Amino acid sequence: MERDETDRGGATCGVCGIPLEARPVARFEIQGFRYDVRPCARCGGAGTSPVPSPEELGRFYGFRSYRADDGARFNALVERVVGLARDARRRRVERLAGKRGRLLDVGCGRGLFLRRMRRAGWEVAGVEADAEVSRRISEAHGLDVRGGDPGEWGFPDGSFDAVTLHHVLEHVVRPAEMLGHCRRLLRDGGLLVVAVPNRDSLQAAFGRDGWLHMDVPFHLHHFTAAGLARLMAASGFRVVRVRHFDLEQNLFGWVQTILNRCGLPRNLLFDFLKRPSLRDDASGAGRGWKIAASFALLPLVIPAGAVLTLLEAAGGRGGTVEIAAVKKRA
Repeated sequence: MERDETDRGGATCGVCGIPLEARPVARFEIQGFRYDVRPCARCGGAGTSPVPSPEELGRFYGFRSYRADDGARFNALVERVVGLARDARRRRVERLAGKRGRLLDVGCGRGLFLRRMRRAGWEVAGVEADAEVSRRISEAHGLDVRGGDPGEWGFPDGSFDAVTLHHVLEHVVRPAEMLGHCRRLLRDGGLLVVAVPNRDSLQAAFGRDGWLHMDVPFHLHHFTAAGLARLMAASGFRVVRVRHFDLEQNLFGWVQTILNRCGLPRNLLFDFLKRPSLRDDASGAGRGWKIAASFALLPLVIPAGAVLTLLEAAGGRGGTVEIAAVKKRA
């Protein structure tokens, strides 16, 4: 569905605040709506233009599996891997924080990470944008999960020792404002950990519009590692660590991106690994043999992806980047 040019104008970089370049680096047509990924000439990041309305997002996925599901999203084997990855994230946060305290997970999904942190002795709270989803998570797991805009969360200023945003900031319309809210909620010296896809990665360069982590239209901003670090510094934080290795996100990012570039339907394997009720059957005729072809290629693709994951991390160009910072005194 074509929009007026006035609808497409005015898109700005989430890091620099300057207008994005007019010429897109990628274009997506999704259920009749067209979205461009337009680069920023200053920081190398990009933005999705136009920003989809909540009604459009509801039409695409109906909040189906993205954040509305209280239970498992994937099959049992994948869920086990996801759980191990959350435990690894917990250990990283604990090493950086130095001691247990109070943690807020912004965009907590179904609360899996919060439950891991609570079992380890942390006092935890979470945020999910949709009020109904947050209510169901709270009731299902006995967690303090709140919904709505940051002004509606109701947490006192300086009440958290750590705040985490894992693959959340790219979904936020105004990322600088979100980091400002996180800073307000942290005590002085408190820890902020942000993870996003890295547009400056080898994965992104290889995958182009077939890159797994270019999830248009849900991803509104496409950060580089340098751009995100600059935004966090400008928001009152001191960066203490930049991590380019994430076995969960980066290895599978390579595997799925390579399969996409082989001509198979975009993100078909990722979709197939979900629970049957959450799968998208829009991959066209011959889905069965396309899935079989994906699995047949895995003995070649997984080792290649593992090597590339190590190489991109060593070169500081990981498919995703996790940046830890501490709140500077005012």
